[in-house]
Amino acid sequence: METRSTPTPAFDMVLFGGAGDLVMRKLLPSLYQAHNAACSTNRAASWRWAART
Repeated sequence: METRSTPTPAFDMVLFGGAGDLVMRKLLPSLYQAHNAACSTNRAASWRWAART
């Protein structure tokens, strides 16, 4: 069986509650590794907003 990889169009990802422990320990490192494993021509932008309480 042959598998083919098709490029995914650009998309926006919004994470709510991004100051949590799970996001910092699990989600962000896995997204970073997935981005690095992809084609190096991909571009990504990162924005961070913090709510002040």
